[in-house]
Amino acid sequence: MDGSSRKRIKKAVTLADVGRDVGVSAMAVSAVINGTKTSSRISEETRQKILEAAARLNYRPNMAARSLVSRRMNTLGVTTVFGGNQLNLYFLEVFDGIMAAANRHDQNITVFTLADWQHMDRISRFCDGRIDGMILVAPMIERELVGQLPTSVPFVSLHSNEPIPGVIDLESDENEGSYQMVKHLIQEGHRRILVLVGPGNRTGSSRRLAGYRQALLDSGIGYDEDLVIETDYTMDTARQRLRDWMDAHRNEVIPDAVFCVNDLVAVACIETLGEYGYRVPDDISVCGFDDTLVARTTHLSSVRQPLGEMGGRAVDILVEQIDAHLAQNDRMERETRSTILFPTQPVVRASTRKAKS
Repeated sequence: MDGSSRKRIKKAVTLADVGRDVGVSAMAVSAVINGTKTSSRISEETRQKILEAAARLNYRPNMAARSLVSRRMNTLGVTTVFGGNQLNLYFLEVFDGIMAAANRHDQNITVFTLADWQHMDRISRFCDGRIDGMILVAPMIERELVGQLPTSVPFVSLHSNEPIPGVIDLESDENEGSYQMVKHLIQEGHRRILVLVGPGNRTGSSRRLAGYRQALLDSGIGYDEDLVIETDYTMDTARQRLRDWMDAHRNEVIPDAVFCVNDLVAVACIETLGEYGYRVPDDISVCGFDDTLVARTTHLSSVRQPLGEMGGRAVDILVEQIDAHLAQNDRMERETRSTILFPTQPVVRASTRKAKS
């Protein structure tokens, strides 16, 4: 390509360019446009000339330079783990609340993804000046790695699996939500309730199983480990684990109902039961957990977590902490941890019904 066909790159207009046009210093222009301090008094007439020149010359503020003055990027980070090919409905619900609150606070959002929570060095690199604070969504950070979190920015977490000193964690009452849903199934006449529970090393899964067990106990129903299927949070694994269970109990009466660790697992359960000729809810009731979009659009009974509200509250807290951090002009101290607990509630839809008499 010859020189005549190349596009000429226009040099960006600087504060000095605006100053030369008006006949004032770049410092005076910065005081008017960026609000920086100056020892000289600037008249209203000069101020208007500077603004008119900036508009005429198409001056665009250098946001990186401005952030050096304000010590703020007005950008929040959101970090979570993405794996496999399954849509993460839990994250989307949380993220919707985060975005709404960020808009309210005039903040930008940068999403960082991890393959797992073991790479603390990556989280440190995320906090390299691009963001003012970080929201950790469902972090699985082991206790011995917690101390490696950078202290240069504040953090807020949602559903943290382990306590993170000094980081406010937003959680939902998963135990109570499970308890109330299983109690509802029992009140509808269901006695044998199969449960597809998450991995035992997940705090949320343990709480949901505890609520299930307590509901059985309070109703005078014995806990049967044969009715407990451990899976992960994915549809593929849930299908295979339920198929294995169904094959092992092929000549037996099926349970009255199934309580699933999340909504996608519940959908996989309904599909798998259909493979074996069972209809939901005519032959068996099925319910999930989270009350995500898939539950609301498929008439699935589920336990509602206020995930959008939780995401929005995380932003509110983080912005408050950033303000306090900048006012103190020092590194964050992490000595304590506090938890904000959000209520849960069962939402009954068409996937559950009274047991046949």
